[in-house]
Amino acid sequence: MNQFAQFILDDSTCRRCAQIIKDQFTRIPGVQGIEIDFSKGLIIIEYQSDLIQHSRFEETFQKLGYSCNDGYVSKQNSCC
Repeated sequence: MNQFAQFILDDSTCRRCAQIIKDQFTRIPGVQGIEIDFSKGLIIIEYQSDLIQHSRFEETFQKLGYSCNDGYVSKQNSCC
């Protein structure tokens, strides 16, 4: 069954960093799609809940150098 996870994106993330996020998340089995909306500051991930746990998203953000607290994603170091 497909579900959606929503995260609030820190405004310090550039489009290049957003593409890196997209590339990494689309490689995760069970992720159906990812949309990054800069105008709203949102990341929306469509995923198959029977194949992936929501906690995997937070782990992936952390591996990419982002902190992820209560759905708020921010770059730990300077962008790019």
